[in-house]
Order: sequence, then structure tokens, then C-alpha cells
Amino acid sequence: MLVAGRQRLLRELEVKAARVHRDLTGGDEDLELQYKPGFLTTASENSGQLSFDVLGLDLNRQLRAEDIVPQFRSRLIVNRGEEVLRGMTLIGPQRDELRLTVNGHDLGLFGSRGQVRTAVMALKLAELEWMRDSIGEWPILLLDEVAAELDASRRAYLFNRISGVSQVVLTTTEPEMFTPAFLQSSTRWHIHQGQIISMTNAAE
Repeated sequence: MLVAGRQRLLRELEVKAARVHRDLTGGDEDLELQYKPGFLTTASENSGQLSFDVLGLDLNRQLRAEDIVPQFRSRLIVNRGEEVLRGMTLIGPQRDELRLTVNGHDLGLFGSRGQVRTAVMALKLAELEWMRDSIGEWPILLLDEVAAELDASRRAYLFNRISGVSQVVLTTTEPEMFTPAFLQSSTRWHIHQGQIISMTNAAE
């Protein structure tokens, strides 16, 4: 089931993302992924122990799909009348949320733009590493203005981490933020008035 799969994936991503985030912040900040399913489930139908009735992702107990399905089905039956009246579904994986917290603070509520950028970058780099481990090759990485609100040390870390990736597409309106060495190793294009101009050929 989707809920069980998401829990498993986020547990694996959190380990990688937390490590990257600590490196990016010099060990000053701890990143956590909080998975909030659209409905509370129990570890088993008879245990009565709520697995998601606490903040944060449960790293120690993996919910099984066979335990979640009957609970989800029974909740759907209970809510059917209200859902029909309101014309919308009230529970389900489409209502799941992923919250990012740093040192216990929800970034969606209390994070600065720089902190949010850093956390998202850590998550993206974790996804990149997870996909390489899963499929055996690097995926194409697309980054749109990702470095705009990062300080110099975090930009350097990002550029170093992605230097070994097979294909990376970066967009920016501030090319001066890139180091000469990074630009030298890159293929560059400039888009002006709808025209794509090769800056790499111009430099040569």
C-alpha cells in the first residue's frame, strides 16, 4: 500500500538527507522528515499502539500494508456519508503530508528562506543518492535557481556534490555565483529574448 511504501522510502531518505544537511550546516542543524498520513493507523489491529500519533517518522517500526488496508477500508466506510455530503474525500494518501523540521522547528512555519533552501537541497541530494543506489546509475538532476539563497560555503558544497553526477541542468539569473573552475567544466547556454545562445562555443 502507498502509505507503507512512503514510510519505507522516507525512512531511507531521512538517513541520507540528515547526513547531507549536517555537512551543509557545519553540524549546527539536524534535519528530520515528518511523515503525516491522511489518517492515523495502528501497528496492528489488536495492539492499540498508534504508530503515527507522534511527531516525526517512526524509524523503528515499519507498518505492513496488510495491517493498514483493513483500517483504511473501515475508515472509508465510517466516513462515506459525510464524504458524499461534502463532495470530497476526507482521508487517504492524497492527504498525506511531508513536513521538514530543523532542530525541532517546522520549516514551513518558522524557517528562513535560506534554511528552507538548504533543507530542500539536502532532500534532493538524498533522493539523487537513493536513486543511484536503487537503479545503479545517476538520474538527470534538474536544479532551478537552487543556489540563489545559499551562502558561499553551501554553494561550494553543492557544486562539489553534483560534480560526479552524469547530467545536471542548472538554471540561474546570476552566473557570477559560479566559480571559474565550475563554469570551465560546464556546457553553458544563455537565453535572451527567446533565443538560445551557446556560451561554451563563444568562450572557445
